[in-house]
Amino acid sequence: MRVNAMCPGLVEESVATEAERKAMAEQIPLGRPVRPQEIAKTVRRLINDSPESMTGSLIAVSGGWEY
Repeated sequence: MRVNAMCPGLVEESVATEAERKAMAEQIPLGRPVRPQEIAKTVRRLINDSPESMTGSLIAVSGGWEY
């Protein structure tokens, strides 16, 4: 069995207020929230193309934002 985790950062369509999103976006090296389709592409690649020996990994899709 393989178990990996996707750790998205601030998502473009989050429930945060506009002021909260702007303040958080200033802390993201990419300069913007992550788009839902970027998370989906990463999940798709993890499911289809990841090595069979890859397990116990935390994959951050965060634009460089550190939690």
